[in-house]
Amino acid sequence: MRRRLAHVDPGDAPSAAVTRVATAQVAAAAQHCNALFASITAAVRTRLAAAESALVRSEAHLAETDLAAVLGRGFALVLDADGHLIRSQAAALHAGRVTLMLADGLVTAVLETSPATIPRKHDR
Repeated sequence: MRRRLAHVDPGDAPSAAVTRVATAQVAAAAQHCNALFASITAAVRTRLAAAESALVRSEAHLAETDLAAVLGRGFALVLDADGHLIRSQAAALHAGRVTLMLADGLVTAVLETSPATIPRKHDR
């Protein structure tokens, strides 16, 4: 096609028609590219907003499960003499002497051999 266009006189009516058609095709392609770009931009923004929302939720979950936050809510970790986490009543009774990790520090405790009961509110 280039060979044919090279032999065409720019002043000819057919040459002007080819130029108009080519210009229209280029304009249509540019418009299509602009529409694709807008669509891709919108999709990326939507995905980025979803990822940011997920990150905010993950940060909130992490803050809730942070050891200091958990201990601050009244929980404690029970450790044996070697610093290993005690996960059961039997292991605690076997250890006899334990360290309690509380929100504001460590406390050593000596355990009784019989299982304890949870005190009622008026017993405290």
